[in-house]
Amino acid sequence: MKLTFFLRPQDNLNLLASTGVSEVIIGTKDHSRLAEFSCDEAIKAAKIAKSLGIKTVLLCDALVGQNDFDSFSKSLMEMTPYFDAARALDPGVMQFLFEHTSMPLHFVADTGNHNLLGLQTWEEYFGERLERLVLSIELSKESLAHIIPKLKTPCELLVLGRILLFHSPRALLSPLAGPVADSSWMEAVGASEESPHKGFPLVENKQGSFMFLAKDFCLAEQVSDLHQMSLDFMRLDPHGCSPDTAVKVASLLLSDKPSEAKDTWPNLVIRGFYGVNKSDVLFKKLKNPSRDKTNALAEVLDTRKGDPVTVRILDGAKLNSGMKIEMVCPDGKKKQIELKWIRDLNGNTIEDACENMIVSLPPIGSATCKALIFDINNQ
Repeated sequence: MKLTFFLRPQDNLNLLASTGVSEVIIGTKDHSRLAEFSCDEAIKAAKIAKSLGIKTVLLCDALVGQNDFDSFSKSLMEMTPYFDAARALDPGVMQFLFEHTSMPLHFVADTGNHNLLGLQTWEEYFGERLERLVLSIELSKESLAHIIPKLKTPCELLVLGRILLFHSPRALLSPLAGPVADSSWMEAVGASEESPHKGFPLVENKQGSFMFLAKDFCLAEQVSDLHQMSLDFMRLDPHGCSPDTAVKVASLLLSDKPSEAKDTWPNLVIRGFYGVNKSDVLFKKLKNPSRDKTNALAEVLDTRKGDPVTVRILDGAKLNSGMKIEMVCPDGKKKQIELKWIRDLNGNTIEDACENMIVSLPPIGSATCKALIFDINNQ
């Protein structure tokens, strides 16, 4: 099984060649969703790779609107002479490459192509020009074992890399960063306001905004299984790790101990849909029972360690001085106290607080924003 590598400007082609990487995927900011090269840099990298005996694949997986298609295709044609093959996600871009070039094509079939019939239809349509089918990471082990042997076209699957959760063509990060932000490439880390989940990598570039799972996709321990399925190419996407680590991981994936690549990878990993599909168990967590406002009296708006807790009384609810309450945080932690006092926004002590009032309560240890307040006697 061969290894194809998603190349970044900072990666060392000489070291990658020495590890046995047989192919690099090179994209530009204009033609790819997550590539970092300029057009000139991509061409230069392709020339160096070819001189080292590494095959070059032009990545043009951007989703192209009608108004941009003419300019996109024109600039794309200026790039194709420097590459051995091209891959696309958008069927329109694939059709353009099919009609206007003679180069081998790779189809990124990870959206809406989860069955054998669909993949065979692409095979039949593009014929001998179709050099590679890039399969979805959402396919289970059983599906891959059924599909891969029945396809005539060599197949590729990601074995290490980020999992894309969300993509929008809009610029969602730069408005938050202010007028000095460079929206050509921005990175940040996101966290949920309603749960303890955090560490979601965020990227904004010319193609829009992207959100990734906090854990990366990893099939390093399943490489032998993939080999038995006759998978032809495994892909390494090194985003999130240093160039030196990426080289080491590539070397391990091509060694007789590929599972060690998992331990070398700097981020937490999961195997996603490859194993038994247990995605349904997540719905309870997604609903987050700790955020169920049924019978809740108030919601925490602001809290600082040692300071009074600011809360908003919910519709139809009421808090009384002296009552015993339980605070339930979004992560499920609970804390019980007695309300020794209630104060309004002017700092005046009041006996009770009615719906929609914003009041202060005595400090509550471990209090967090969005925590809910309940009457212990009515739960």
